[in-house]
Amino acid sequence: MSLLKNFGNYMNKGKKFKALMIREMSGKFFREIIEKKIGNLPDAEVLIRVNYSSLNCKDIFSATGNR
Repeated sequence: MSLLKNFGNYMNKGKKFKALMIREMSGKFFREIIEKKIGNLPDAEVLIRVNYSSLNCKDIFSATGNR
């Protein structure tokens, strides 16, 4: 029961998280770290808590415009 209670607290719709946003404009790619609200995520998305993350080679190629 305690686990569910803690999960409910984490699901605060106003809580923010950092995301890597990549946009393409006029054939150029722009990368930035942005803050998004949990409440702005689409319905039926899966949300997991992550303490650390990294990018692999394919992520980096995608972020620089390689398809």
